[in-house]
Amino acid sequence: MTMITSLRAAGPQVVAAGRAEWIKLRSLRFTRFAVLASILLMILFSMALSASIAASAANGYDITASAASIAASATTVGQLPLLMITITVITTEYGSQAIRLTLRGTPLRGQLLLAKTAVTAVVAFVTGVLLAAAGMITATAILGGTNTATAGEVVRSALGIGGYLALVGILMVGVGAITRSTIVSILVALLLLLAVPVLTQVSAADWLQTVRTYLPSTAGAIMMSPDGGDYGAGVAVAILAVWAALAQLGGYVLLWLRDA
Repeated sequence: MTMITSLRAAGPQVVAAGRAEWIKLRSLRFTRFAVLASILLMILFSMALSASIAASAANGYDITASAASIAASATTVGQLPLLMITITVITTEYGSQAIRLTLRGTPLRGQLLLAKTAVTAVVAFVTGVLLAAAGMITATAILGGTNTATAGEVVRSALGIGGYLALVGILMVGVGAITRSTIVSILVALLLLLAVPVLTQVSAADWLQTVRTYLPSTAGAIMMSPDGGDYGAGVAVAILAVWAALAQLGGYVLLWLRDA
């Protein structure tokens, strides 16, 4: 009963902290620029992929493509500016020492981390759905009759892209809490989501292929895929959730142990 009472008492404090984090996030011009940059990159990369396929079809090749699949592929590039938001939501406060003022308003560090994580996840999910819409509209306009995407695939891909970016956002908030450095967190993101998957893909070692199966990027690709990929969206969500939970746990422990 005491634990339940404590959780109920903490609820309004977390909500208040979440409102404060949302106000800080939306008041930054960088946030708007990063979202717009993500949408622009999504459109440009979707255009490039779709134009290549449409050109092949125009040259007589029997080729079709799904706008949903193109949007999922374009997310690899489109996500990059958004990742900056998810990282800097906590690292910039350490860089400017504003974290001390934030902790005065929300002294319990677990509540602060939860508030930052919740706001980041919502922003990332909504932005992800917008990115999916931008990518699929662009691809549909260019592909024309070669587009094979069904309504179900469109919905699944949009929710998959939004869910993937929300979980990656949670992961990167945890990484930011661990490193307290924007540069280091960006390097971790690039290694984890881009470099390591490429390195494991070109290697013939069986154990590296096994590692690749459980990387966040692989799970994310399956989440965003309209056909469910190799092991299905449910398993992909679980894998990515484990990565996010581990990062959050590490961030919470270090927030609790270290001074601001």
